[in-house]
Amino acid sequence: MPDQLVVGGVPAGRYFDSIDIREYKYYRTRYGVAGSTDYQLGQGSNIYLRGMFSDFHNFGDRWVYSLNDNSGLNLLNGAGGLPSFNNSIRRPRYIIENLVLGGKHVLASTWFAWDISGSYASENDNGYGGGSFGIPNQSTFGTSPCTYDPVATGNSLTPRWSQACYTEAYNTSIYA
Repeated sequence: MPDQLVVGGVPAGRYFDSIDIREYKYYRTRYGVAGSTDYQLGQGSNIYLRGMFSDFHNFGDRWVYSLNDNSGLNLLNGAGGLPSFNNSIRRPRYIIENLVLGGKHVLASTWFAWDISGSYASENDNGYGGGSFGIPNQSTFGTSPCTYDPVATGNSLTPRWSQACYTEAYNTSIYA
């Protein structure tokens, strides 16, 4: 989300003060089965059974590197900060089950229809997890050389950042 560069107390233009570099991977599988059968008991009389089962694994992982501009410019919402990393692991499993038993019986002057049904649905937690990592002691690492590069940004929808941002963010030895 862009911020506003402030010059002399007046907003002077759009400026990107932070960015997330995200990667998502999903492992989604789903299967299901449905069926129906019926049986005629006699003339004008029948029963039926219908069923359905569905299992959906909505598994996925997310990795995020967060970069912050440290140019020292006067921004409306403040600026600066060291890079950070976080991830999450999702393992939800959705299950839907349904069973219907019913019938219809035609008598001499009337008819009778009936149904009995049962359903079950759940979201099973097969493990959620994740972690957040930041630089543990700012005084040890000093300030970050990461800055937004408005000159290299030709398209406002794809902001460019200095190479120092990526060198710093992907250095796993600085995170705790």
